[in-house]
Amino acid sequence: MATGVTDVLKIVQGAIDLVRKIKEISEKTKDAELKNAVADLSLQLADAKMRLVDVLDENSRLKTRLQLIESHAARAEGLLVKGGLYFDASGDGPFCPHCYDSKRQVSRLTKQKDCWVVYGDYECPACRQCFNKEQS
Repeated sequence: MATGVTDVLKIVQGAIDLVRKIKEISEKTKDAELKNAVADLSLQLADAKMRLVDVLDENSRLKTRLQLIESHAARAEGLLVKGGLYFDASGDGPFCPHCYDSKRQVSRLTKQKDCWVVYGDYECPACRQCFNKEQS
Protein backbone atom coordinates (compact mmCIF):
# COMPACT_ATOMS: atom_id res chain seq x y z
CA MET A 1 0.00 0.00 0.00
CA ALA A 2 2.82 2.42 0.81
CA THR A 3 4.11 2.15 -2.75
CA GLY A 4 0.66 3.07 -4.11
CA VAL A 5 0.34 6.00 -1.73
CA THR A 6 3.88 7.13 -2.55
CA ASP A 7 3.03 7.03 -6.25
CA VAL A 8 -0.12 9.07 -5.61
CA LEU A 9 1.95 11.53 -3.57
CA LYS A 10 4.32 11.97 -6.54
CA ILE A 11 1.34 12.53 -8.86
CA VAL A 12 -0.09 15.15 -6.49
CA GLN A 13 3.31 16.86 -6.33
CA GLY A 14 3.42 16.88 -10.14
CA ALA A 15 -0.08 18.39 -10.22
CA ILE A 16 1.02 21.08 -7.75
CA ASP A 17 3.95 21.92 -10.03
CA LEU A 18 1.56 22.19 -13.00
CA VAL A 19 -0.74 24.48 -11.01
CA ARG A 20 2.26 26.72 -10.30
CA LYS A 21 2.94 26.97 -14.04
CA ILE A 22 -0.73 27.69 -14.78
CA LYS A 23 -0.70 30.30 -12.02
CA GLU A 24 2.28 32.02 -13.65
CA ILE A 25 0.46 32.02 -16.99
CA SER A 26 -2.79 33.27 -15.42
CA GLU A 27 -0.90 36.20 -13.84
CA LYS A 28 -0.45 37.54 -17.36
CA THR A 29 -4.22 37.64 -17.91
CA LYS A 30 -6.84 39.86 -16.33
CA ASP A 31 -9.31 36.99 -15.77
CA ALA A 32 -10.03 37.03 -12.01
CA GLU A 33 -12.22 33.92 -12.22
CA LEU A 34 -9.34 31.91 -13.69
CA LYS A 35 -6.97 33.21 -11.01
CA ASN A 36 -9.43 32.20 -8.25
CA ALA A 37 -9.93 28.74 -9.76
CA VAL A 38 -6.15 28.20 -9.95
CA ALA A 39 -5.74 29.36 -6.34
CA ASP A 40 -8.54 27.03 -5.15
CA LEU A 41 -7.02 24.10 -7.05
CA SER A 42 -3.62 24.85 -5.55
CA LEU A 43 -5.07 24.83 -2.01
CA GLN A 44 -6.92 21.56 -2.61
CA LEU A 45 -3.83 19.85 -3.97
CA ALA A 46 -1.74 21.04 -1.03
CA ASP A 47 -4.40 19.66 1.35
CA ALA A 48 -4.42 16.33 -0.53
CA LYS A 49 -0.64 16.14 -0.26
CA MET A 50 -0.71 16.74 3.50
CA ARG A 51 -3.39 14.06 3.97
CA LEU A 52 -1.36 11.58 1.93
CA VAL A 53 1.68 12.25 4.11
CA ASP A 54 -0.50 11.54 7.17
CA VAL A 55 -1.63 8.25 5.57
CA LEU A 56 2.01 7.30 4.92
CA ASP A 57 2.92 8.02 8.55
CA GLU A 58 -0.03 6.00 9.85
CA ASN A 59 0.80 3.14 7.48
CA SER A 60 4.38 3.09 8.76
CA ARG A 61 3.22 3.04 12.40
CA LEU A 62 0.76 0.22 11.68
CA LYS A 63 3.42 -1.84 9.90
CA THR A 64 5.75 -1.47 12.89
CA ARG A 65 2.95 -2.46 15.27
CA LEU A 66 2.03 -5.47 13.11
CA GLN A 67 5.65 -6.66 13.07
CA LEU A 68 5.76 -6.43 16.88
CA ILE A 69 2.50 -8.37 17.22
CA GLU A 70 3.68 -11.01 14.75
CA SER A 71 6.99 -11.43 16.59
CA HIS A 72 5.14 -11.84 19.90
CA ALA A 73 2.76 -14.35 18.31
CA ALA A 74 5.65 -16.35 16.83
CA ARG A 75 7.42 -16.42 20.17
CA ALA A 76 4.25 -17.37 22.03
CA GLU A 77 3.66 -20.39 19.78
CA GLY A 78 6.74 -22.11 21.17
CA LEU A 79 6.11 -21.59 24.90
CA LEU A 80 6.41 -24.56 27.24
CA VAL A 81 5.07 -24.87 30.79
CA LYS A 82 7.62 -25.68 33.50
CA GLY A 83 6.50 -25.53 37.10
CA GLY A 84 3.47 -23.42 36.23
CA LEU A 85 5.52 -20.76 34.41
CA TYR A 86 6.09 -20.36 30.68
CA PHE A 87 9.48 -20.66 28.99
CA ASP A 88 10.40 -20.70 25.32
CA ALA A 89 12.07 -23.67 23.62
CA SER A 90 15.55 -22.32 24.36
CA GLY A 91 14.75 -22.06 28.09
CA ASP A 92 14.36 -18.28 28.05
CA GLY A 93 11.83 -17.01 30.55
CA PRO A 94 9.94 -17.20 32.75
CA PHE A 95 6.90 -15.53 31.19
CA CYS A 96 3.63 -14.69 32.91
CA PRO A 97 1.07 -17.52 32.77
CA HIS A 98 -1.80 -15.14 33.56
CA CYS A 99 -1.02 -12.74 30.69
CA TYR A 100 -0.44 -15.56 28.21
CA ASP A 101 -3.49 -17.60 29.20
CA SER A 102 -5.88 -14.64 29.31
CA LYS A 103 -4.59 -12.35 26.54
CA ARG A 104 -2.01 -14.39 24.62
CA GLN A 105 0.48 -11.71 25.64
CA VAL A 106 4.08 -12.71 26.33
CA SER A 107 5.23 -10.77 29.40
CA ARG A 108 8.60 -11.54 30.96
CA LEU A 109 8.46 -11.96 34.71
CA THR A 110 10.92 -9.90 36.74
CA LYS A 111 12.78 -11.17 39.78
CA GLN A 112 11.42 -9.72 43.01
CA LYS A 113 13.70 -7.83 45.36
CA ASP A 114 14.48 -9.75 48.55
CA CYS A 115 12.08 -7.69 50.66
CA TRP A 116 9.14 -8.58 48.35
CA VAL A 117 9.82 -12.33 48.01
CA VAL A 118 7.06 -13.06 50.55
CA TYR A 119 4.62 -12.26 47.72
CA GLY A 120 6.42 -14.45 45.20
CA ASP A 121 9.78 -14.89 43.53
CA TYR A 122 8.67 -13.14 40.32
CA GLU A 123 6.32 -10.32 39.41
CA CYS A 124 4.69 -9.57 36.08
CA PRO A 125 5.18 -5.92 35.10
CA ALA A 126 2.02 -6.05 32.94
CA CYS A 127 -0.60 -7.55 35.28
CA ARG A 128 1.31 -7.11 38.59
CA GLN A 129 0.68 -10.72 39.69
CA CYS A 130 3.35 -12.56 41.66
CA PHE A 131 4.56 -16.11 41.10
CA ASN A 132 6.93 -18.51 42.86
CA LYS A 133 10.00 -20.17 41.35
CA GLU A 134 9.35 -23.15 39.19
CA GLN A 135 9.02 -26.40 41.11
CA SER A 136 11.11 -29.04 39.32
